[in-house]
Amino acid sequence: MTRIGHVLHHIHKKKRAVEAVSKIEGLDKNEVAEAVMQPVNRFKRILDKLVYFTGAATVIFAIPQALQIWLSQDAAGVSLITWMAFFVNAIIWASYGLIHKERPIITMYFSYIIIDAFVVTGILIYQ
Repeated sequence: MTRIGHVLHHIHKKKRAVEAVSKIEGLDKNEVAEAVMQPVNRFKRILDKLVYFTGAATVIFAIPQALQIWLSQDAAGVSLITWMAFFVNAIIWASYGLIHKERPIITMYFSYIIIDAFVVTGILIYQ
């Protein structure tokens, strides 16, 4: 997850560089972007699809933990500290996604917030 965020951060840096070059050189922003971003755009499209898939998969993998806690009404052996850390991490990444208007990050981390909230709530109630 962190590596994906790192890649997206570098794509944002390229976008800012394109804006700066177009202002300084007086060139059309689209022409500069086409020259600089072309290889990135294909990679980004593939990565965006991969992020949606891995985001959905990891949320799906967390569902059994939430179900186990809520159906058995027992959270023995489940770490509150770990799941709170996941929850806080998801809030920070979702905020980052909102600020940078990155739909894959927003979608993935809001999903994490929901499932992490269920797990944390279950731990607090049933531990």
